[in-house]
Amino acid sequence: MRKKVVRAIRNTSGALAVLILPAAFVVMTRFFCWEMFTIPTDSMWPTLLPGDRVIVNKAIFGARLHRSFESMRAEKPDIRRWKYRGYRPLQRGDIIVFNYPYGRGWGRIAFDFNTLFVKRCVGLPGDSVYAERGVVRVRGVEGTVGLRQNQRQLEMADLSFLPPESRQTIAPDSAYGRWTIRDFGPIYVPRKGDCIPLDTSNVSLYAAAVEFETGRRPWIDTLRRTRLGDSVVTRYTFRENFYFAAGDNTMASMDSRYWGFIPEVFVLGVVTRVAYSYDRKGGGGVRWDRLWRDVSFRGEN
Repeated sequence: MRKKVVRAIRNTSGALAVLILPAAFVVMTRFFCWEMFTIPTDSMWPTLLPGDRVIVNKAIFGARLHRSFESMRAEKPDIRRWKYRGYRPLQRGDIIVFNYPYGRGWGRIAFDFNTLFVKRCVGLPGDSVYAERGVVRVRGVEGTVGLRQNQRQLEMADLSFLPPESRQTIAPDSAYGRWTIRDFGPIYVPRKGDCIPLDTSNVSLYAAAVEFETGRRPWIDTLRRTRLGDSVVTRYTFRENFYFAAGDNTMASMDSRYWGFIPEVFVLGVVTRVAYSYDRKGGGGVRWDRLWRDVSFRGEN
């Protein structure tokens, strides 16, 4: 009888291992290595098309793992999460997938676990990003970032035909009234540990980032002093890294040019390939020419 029980346990354990181990491997791979994401819009055209099923590499930048489902709904998910070291930092030109930071309205950063965006990273922490005639550049860096031929479409575009929400840039107030999606900046992308002046000239640019880090929104009092809560401040030291991203389809992409910075904790991973593509709208079925297409080109000219 004892031998039969032992044999039954061994057989059951073996069967369970056959079922559990592959499933555990898939789950672990999805958490720590890569994930699939379907492109819903043409904001990254022509690099990515609607219907592309892309591979998001999490190991490049380092996977994140939430400690509870509650943290996924929090405005500051970094309170309860683990972040694993990747094998390199993000680079300009990387195509990144991230949680949309402004789901509760422009000007306020909040974590939305269910809404993912894909854009090209054009500004790293510490960069000063600007645009001239639609072409995106980084101060002190040679060349441009992104697809220049698409950015040039803005040079001759009549912005008056765009709806009001498409003309509003990251700087919505009158102090930056000259800024448009075609010509803006330079704007400094916050880097952890950097201390910047915070005054009437730039408080509107950094209010959302400061509020995200401190829970308090900076404001200007009647004496034109910058206040954070009840305190008067002249400078602010950032606690987190932020990024600036833009879509390759310059004329049809809602991105950092409109709503601002992306906190580092919101970045899910880097898009490296199109696994396959399906043309749902055009009725053309599978796009065989996009099978396993490499999209890791940095997009710098």
